[in-house]
Amino acid sequence: MVAGSATAARLGALLLSTALLAAPTRAEIPVLTPESAADHVGERVTVCGVVADVSHRADVRGEPTFLNFGAPYPRHVFTALVWGEHRARFAAPPESHEGESICVTGRVGSHRGKPQIVVDSPAQIVPAGAR
Repeated sequence: MVAGSATAARLGALLLSTALLAAPTRAEIPVLTPESAADHVGERVTVCGVVADVSHRADVRGEPTFLNFGAPYPRHVFTALVWGEHRARFAAPPESHEGESICVTGRVGSHRGKPQIVVDSPAQIVPAGAR
């Protein structure tokens, strides 16, 4: 019976190590198109595409900056949102990404039926070629 216990223990250890190896890592964050982001609300993902237009609204509470993908507002399909309180963290203003192909990583939320990721760190935005 002791041999059976040792075998069961080894099998248990093997199953545990296999499960840990199979667990997703940070590098395995799904990469999506702006058009598919709406199907992933609540998930942490990376969305890559061209910034169609950017709007910094200093006249609105919170001074948001909207980086719209897919088409200019209001026909956009996805938005990366930078609140005014986080703008100072960026070496170059978020507006500098207009027309660029970038990737944005974060948790997908939804605002007025459009998917969005709130960006509070420059590390969340990288050039698409850097992925």
